[in-house]
Amino acid sequence: MKKFIHDSIGSTQTDARLRIVSTDRPFVVMAHLQTNGYGKFERVWESYSGNFLATFAVDLSVPHYDFGKIPMLICIKLCGLLSTLSHSKVAFQVKWPNDILLNKKKIGGILIEKIDNTFLVGIGLNLRQSPKDGKVSYATTNVLSETGVQIDTIKILDEMSEYFRQFAEILKECDAAELRQDYMTLLEGLGQTRKVVTRHETLFGQLQDINNDGALILDVDGDKKLIYSADVFI
Repeated sequence: MKKFIHDSIGSTQTDARLRIVSTDRPFVVMAHLQTNGYGKFERVWESYSGNFLATFAVDLSVPHYDFGKIPMLICIKLCGLLSTLSHSKVAFQVKWPNDILLNKKKIGGILIEKIDNTFLVGIGLNLRQSPKDGKVSYATTNVLSETGVQIDTIKILDEMSEYFRQFAEILKECDAAELRQDYMTLLEGLGQTRKVVTRHETLFGQLQDINNDGALILDVDGDKKLIYSADVFI
């Protein structure tokens, strides 16, 4: 996989989008620092030296109903990789749909954008530093603070580069029911009441289930709602 590594860049996601025209996929853009990083709903992603900041570009021919498998596969992979590299006795979890947690505090997020058949997968992981209180509206932490282990960003880059090199085949061969079950074992708050904010409304309900395409089934006073995009608050 072709790797483009920058000391500092505005956004790995933006740079990857521009490279699609002239660069064969898969490739990855990584930065040691971002000055204009963004996450879901174009919110600012706070970047710090020593954290993992990268966007992987992968061509996938996948039916729309299988799109939900993509973040589930990536979340499972990242939780396992971070657990191995940090030697953590505390499990990494997923906050639906694609935030990575440690001790119920956010340490990472995934942003997926699609341009024709190219998927841009942005991954931000707080390995050594995290936003200070007041910078964001949720609890954050970093792997070093929680485990005492400094993870080398290049180890994650190499492991995830190999994973995305094989990703089309991994996606093709995965069983939807098994994938859902593996994902649910990592899901924070399953069976508990959470605040869920969509673009149009704020709901309070029990995180009841995940369907095979990754949508959240939220029980709001006995009314089951299918949620495809939202923020879940602990």
